Amino acid sequence: MARIGLLALVAASLGAAMNGCGGRTELDGRVGPGGGPSSGCDCDAGYGDVGLPTDAGPEDGPSCFALPEQAVTLTSYEDVGQGTLDNIVVAPPWLYMGVTGVTPSGPPALQGFVARAPLRGGRAVSVDAQHFVGGGIALDAARLYYTVLKTANVGDPSDRVVAQDLASGTVQSLPAVGSVTDWATSASWPGIFWVSDAHPAGGGTVLYQWSAASHQNVVIAEGELLYSFADEARVYWSDTSGGQTTVYSQALGGGSRKVIFRAPWSQARGGLLGVARNAVVVRPDFALGAVEVVALDGSASHSLPVAVNGASWVDQSYLYWADDGDLALRRIPLDHGSSELVWSSGAADVFVRSVAFDECNVYIGLTNAPGVLGRGK
Repeated sequence: MARIGLLALVAASLGAAMNGCGGRTELDGRVGPGGGPSSGCDCDAGYGDVGLPTDAGPEDGPSCFALPEQAVTLTSYEDVGQGTLDNIVVAPPWLYMGVTGVTPSGPPALQGFVARAPLRGGRAVSVDAQHFVGGGIALDAARLYYTVLKTANVGDPSDRVVAQDLASGTVQSLPAVGSVTDWATSASWPGIFWVSDAHPAGGGTVLYQWSAASHQNVVIAEGELLYSFADEARVYWSDTSGGQTTVYSQALGGGSRKVIFRAPWSQARGGLLGVARNAVVVRPDFALGAVEVVALDGSASHSLPVAVNGASWVDQSYLYWADDGDLALRRIPLDHGSSELVWSSGAADVFVRSVAFDECNVYIGLTNAPGVLGRGK
């Protein structure tokens, strides 16, 4: 996800995230998640004093609001500590940030932290600054998930995924199998789907479903270079076995799987980029920029007239991608249309690291800049 050992995480994505608040990150040639579940929003509501270092909480205003179309700084994770942003996820009324690096109060090396701030803007506070954190963060309706690093080697077998209850703050360890390379959540299902590179028979990857009720892992699929997303009803994943990029779906509660897309890859294995309201978005070959939009039932598909070769994210209506050449974030409608600029850095070393959504706004996390930006859609 980053995932930094996970894939540098996203995203969104994740449950309702894929219905308007989800994303997908690609770093070091691998893809990872971003985004988080959304409770919807009133886009006519006003925005607060965004960018001000106040301690105002979400109770002081609406949980979702329309920001101006010009991006503004909402918060900075340096209120909590220093490090490098891994990813951001949105669960109204909060924005969550996963940061790797060194915190002033923590041990050296890979000490990282998770922080959150009101979506309307304000001071970030620590969610968990006592653990090694890496590989991104994810949310379902009740829990925050992240990876605790036990050594300086991300992906070490001793690393573990933990779930923090959003209401009580209680943290529990999940029965992960090997290092986690991708994960997905849904706002309508209590648990998480994750991909592990520790195949029981050796080689390949496995997609597991962890249930909060049973606290057990169930194998959903086995294959090569799996990537996963979920929406309110189904989990989706891509598999590159046999020289083809194949996208499957299955009901959240189990049942038979369905093939909704299949295409050969020739230069590099492809994968699923995200799930929108009525479609999945796929790059069949990661060495090529071609992007396909496929109906959720597989009945129709069309290509987007863009070449995407970097990190990318999907919301209800658009594909977003980081244009590192121009230090910009761009997007294109999923139902055809022309690409457009969403945000441009203007600085030589500031890149888009992670993107998340709610129904009204786009949230942008950056590399080499501690602030998180927001702008109306």
